[in-house]
Amino acid sequence: MNAPSSLQERYLDLLEAHIAQPAHDPQANAVKQLAYDISRDLEAGTVSTSDLEGLAKTLSDQALVARAGRLSAYMESGSSDEALARFDRMVRASAMGDGGKPIPFEAFCMRWQRSSFGFVLTAHPTFSMSDKLRAIIAELATHEAGSPEYDAAISALDGEPHQPEAEQTLLREHKSAQGALKRMAGALDILHRQLVEIARDLYPLQWAAFRPELSTLASWVGYDLDGRSDIGWSDSIGFRLREKADQLEAYAASVAAIIEKGPAGPNVAESLGELKGKLERAAASARAEAQAFCADMSDEKAFAAAANRLTDPDPDRILDTKDIRGILHELIIAETSQDVRIELIVLHAAVATRSLGTGHVHVRINAVQVHNALRAHLGWTGQGALDGRLPLSNLTAEIAATKPAAINFASLENEQTTALRQMMLVARFLTLIDRDTVIRYLIAECEQPLTAVAVLYFARLFGIDDRIDISPLFETPDALERGNRLIEQLIENEAFRTHLEQRGRIAIQTGFSDAGRFIGQIPAALAIERLQIQMARLIDAAGLKDVEALIFDTHGESLGRGSHPGSLTHRQHHIMTPWARSWFRRLSIPLKHESSFQGTDGFLLFETDDMALRSVSGVLVAENSWTVNENDPFYTDIAFTWDFYRALRTYQTALYNDPDYGAAVFAFAGNLLFATGSRKSRRASESGGGRSDLSRLRAIPHNATLQQLGFLPNVVTGFGTAAGAEFDRFAELCRRSPRVMALVRMIAFARRQSSLTAFAAQATILDAGFWIARADAGGPGPQRRGCLTLAERLRGNGTAFAFARFHNRLRTDLLHLEALLNELGSGVNPLADESRRALYLLHAVRIALMMHVMLRAADLPRFAARNDFSREVVLDLLIQMRVPEAVDLIAETFPRREDTGSSVPMHEKADFGKDRDSGYPHIHDHIITPISDVYAQMRRIGIGLSHRFGAYG
Repeated sequence: MNAPSSLQERYLDLLEAHIAQPAHDPQANAVKQLAYDISRDLEAGTVSTSDLEGLAKTLSDQALVARAGRLSAYMESGSSDEALARFDRMVRASAMGDGGKPIPFEAFCMRWQRSSFGFVLTAHPTFSMSDKLRAIIAELATHEAGSPEYDAAISALDGEPHQPEAEQTLLREHKSAQGALKRMAGALDILHRQLVEIARDLYPLQWAAFRPELSTLASWVGYDLDGRSDIGWSDSIGFRLREKADQLEAYAASVAAIIEKGPAGPNVAESLGELKGKLERAAASARAEAQAFCADMSDEKAFAAAANRLTDPDPDRILDTKDIRGILHELIIAETSQDVRIELIVLHAAVATRSLGTGHVHVRINAVQVHNALRAHLGWTGQGALDGRLPLSNLTAEIAATKPAAINFASLENEQTTALRQMMLVARFLTLIDRDTVIRYLIAECEQPLTAVAVLYFARLFGIDDRIDISPLFETPDALERGNRLIEQLIENEAFRTHLEQRGRIAIQTGFSDAGRFIGQIPAALAIERLQIQMARLIDAAGLKDVEALIFDTHGESLGRGSHPGSLTHRQHHIMTPWARSWFRRLSIPLKHESSFQGTDGFLLFETDDMALRSVSGVLVAENSWTVNENDPFYTDIAFTWDFYRALRTYQTALYNDPDYGAAVFAFAGNLLFATGSRKSRRASESGGGRSDLSRLRAIPHNATLQQLGFLPNVVTGFGTAAGAEFDRFAELCRRSPRVMALVRMIAFARRQSSLTAFAAQATILDAGFWIARADAGGPGPQRRGCLTLAERLRGNGTAFAFARFHNRLRTDLLHLEALLNELGSGVNPLADESRRALYLLHAVRIALMMHVMLRAADLPRFAARNDFSREVVLDLLIQMRVPEAVDLIAETFPRREDTGSSVPMHEKADFGKDRDSGYPHIHDHIITPISDVYAQMRRIGIGLSHRFGAYG
């Protein structure tokens, strides 16, 4: 057996020699050559698949350790104490007025008694790491190298595979989100305490009147129905009730801790004891209600029991926090111990921002679901029934005439349209579980005002239009291009404007992930920034007074889904720039900004109490300490930068529409992905390889596939080409513009983690010419025959040519980009970057393993075709790396052991075959088992590759 370290050293030496080859052959590909070296060793028996598994594990471990180091730096504070010190400096700086004196107490309260930011956890399918792997990376990110904790985490990596949990369920995702929310809530309690102590220091006579509210927490895990139909209404009710019980128990525990501190005020301890009992009884009531909804709701008795349990009177049930907040307010006034008073204020802040749940609820559906419900409910079923101005006018009149309808759980169970059923569910939440907390109603793919007005109509139908915020999502090219007009039309609509003024808030959601998929991440970020600014102008122009603007920016932690890799500050200032924020301040429009933290990669920032405090405080410092450069030439030289934006967007749009792009994405890499969430990563119609499929492929598998291919064209490309016409002028713009340099740093990081060389090498396995050349190069007779078999099968396959054309297109652009990066001092040198050489090696190992799978497939004996299944079908499946499907077909055709029927009683004796295995064990041992094992290895390598990018998908 070859030790991973010796193999790594040997193959890296070979790689360096191959990297030098372009000096003699400009078309030489170092990754392809190294993959061929490894493949020859593997087929010759010099190395085994077990050896390569060990090497890949070592390389993946190294990538994870490097990822943990970047994650630690990303949080900006090296410890909880440092995080608190940064937060303290930020708050004190905000409180300083002219002459170094504190601003008036009222101004301080105005700044810190309103949640101007919100954290939102989502269940996007990025659950690519096991729980143990997450714990390891958290330990590495929070301890110094060489410490006992760090060394223990390194040891724990030994034998831990790079793969997700085998079970991917909504219940696991909800549990993971709730764990993160609990730690985030703990961090907010600490920061609220710090904020109160600062107020006491700055305003010693007034501080007790301070009621801080730093941020809200929210989640849509268990409530998001966009693109999925597997979440029943009773599931969501059960989740919400469990969250309520958990939060009430947390409040009761906080009260118990305050009692232990020994309150000194008159009757304070007694009142706290009564409050603790009230909270404990309410928690038990909510827990029992949740348990009732765990039963099988298809059982009529269980259904009736659960529904009646929640709707029947219960003296212990709490439906709002008004009384709790009132009691706490009175106790704060009555208490004389400053320490206890601070704890009471902190608890008041928790109740004010979390109410009766661990987080606010976001529900999400898509526009098609809304339209279907509207047609069914109003009978608007004709062709074009929802088009034009007349339906909007008619719907507005319907809203004015609508009286709320009474519903019960039977109404919910019987409703067939998703949008109406989801609105009924929201009504149940607001009536029977938590009457305090406004619910966000997110509408995906919203491109016309009628959609949002229809949601308002449904809300009016159930009497909850004053307690939901309707939020269209802008993520498609059309929505981003015309989003300002849609917002304007909603403000102009009489019913919707009344709703906005009643709520005191106008809400939108932006989608970096999908926008970046369609038009590239850099153009998407610029288009979203433009929409944010337009929203401020529209609110001002419409004269909406005392209406808060709420912008929820949805993005992942990866480059391909809109996250900046620099730091938490870069992250927050990328999704909403200081320039965009300044427009709301300039126009005196209150702004609440929210951003998403998606799946494993997002939750990882809050994996431990220490990380939660560092991350929550880091985000809040970034959100509250931005400055705008009024002279940034990106914003002042509008004609030049607008030309650049249009050129960049045009390039990315053309790239996305290139059929060669779709051919590369659907060639095989997507079939090497794990299931990383309970939501399906592909719709049923996305199994083929045509261009139309690419437009429907969801953002996460799209980006995950690009990571597997080794290059991120939706992030890296276009910038160089767009700058090329006036290169020197653009380089000078980059140097002088903080905005553009932030984008350059993002692109430079993506370039360092990407490899166009690796991308081109992937096509080797699909190139008939390669297999012919390999056969011609010699080798054992069976291997030579296998190469010729593969060459023959690939002769009509045009995917390798598509790869080559697409590679040439990308390479041309990359020449311009690298010239720019070198000019700016951000170039990439593969020989000088040890981690980049490791990336090349990891790609080469997997390409060699893919070659191994294909050579084993070529060993499959010929057999008679049946039911449209033939040897050629199996070869095609394995060429696409659809290994599980191929293995099932092979096993069906060649069972390990045949049932010979020997148990049938026969009078005539026979001795032939009694000692012979009647199945095909050699097929299983030589083909099925090896390729199944290698397939598992290749998928684990995929997770190792994703570590390079700092996030999955």
